Amino acid sequence: MAGRLLESRDILRTAATLLPAWDRGRRARVTALRATMEWALGRYEEATALLLRELADHEGQLQPETATLELGVAVVALRKNDFSTAVDWGERALRSAERIGDPPQTTAVRALLALAHTFAGDARAADHLDPVVEVLDDTEDQELAGQMDTLVMTGWTEMLHGRHDPALRRLRRGLDVSRRTGQSLVLADLFAASASAYLWLGRLDEAAAYADDALEAASLVGSGEPRSLAEVVSAAVLMWRGDFVGALKICEESLSSAGPAPVGDGRDARPDTAAQRRSGGLCQQGARSGRRPAPARVRSPGPPDVVPAAGCRGTGRWRRDSR
Repeated sequence: MAGRLLESRDILRTAATLLPAWDRGRRARVTALRATMEWALGRYEEATALLLRELADHEGQLQPETATLELGVAVVALRKNDFSTAVDWGERALRSAERIGDPPQTTAVRALLALAHTFAGDARAADHLDPVVEVLDDTEDQELAGQMDTLVMTGWTEMLHGRHDPALRRLRRGLDVSRRTGQSLVLADLFAASASAYLWLGRLDEAAAYADDALEAASLVGSGEPRSLAEVVSAAVLMWRGDFVGALKICEESLSSAGPAPVGDGRDARPDTAAQRRSGGLCQQGARSGRRPAPARVRSPGPPDVVPAAGCRGTGRWRRDSR
């Protein structure tokens, strides 16, 4: 959680080889952590494969870790903009968490479902968001250290629903807890979400400051995951300030490190690449037209919007919303 992803992944790989086959609970927890490191490094197919292999051992036999593994699959799907799969696995995880009787896990799953339904334009998002907000408001700061993912997802969802001030308060709590506990992996996500909320409110100086903080935090993690989101937010702030040349430069530099083009069914092999490609298109469009892009928002009547698809840890990518 301190952001040293490669070292963490190697340690977890070694730990997995040392666990006895009969220690299924600990093995499942290690697998979930390994999957987190993989998707944080942009290796989504590897993360999903790990989780599905472990879940095969849970077939027809509900265990305390089942919901964690199912939630992990949903998280990866959300990061790939595969909202229907994210909802499907999220609902499975919710059923498992409720059957097991794990309130924190239930809250985490509801936070994911709220965000997934929001991106899918489904009104059911509110059915999950409101209970999560109620739980988080009643949770003491010291108890939030283990719920940072839930905070990040809820902050994004509130922001996308136009609840900007509550979103900023929640994100500030997350930043405070993250700093106190050394959980630097989520810092870039929290800063980027805050920058987006300030952008919505038209408070461009604060948006720019938080976007800069997001870039700095992302550089410490060493992964394209948080960096791509930070770059998109920074470019959006520059465009809203009329600096289209600066925004285009950010996007061109981001695209130059994006790697290979999409493969297979057209979905990008690496979601951080997807973010960079889509942000590049947005920047080029803005630079050519000399117009500011609309800030990201939830589906509503009107012309197509540019929506940042943020995942469990806020991974964002801009996609053209084609209603």
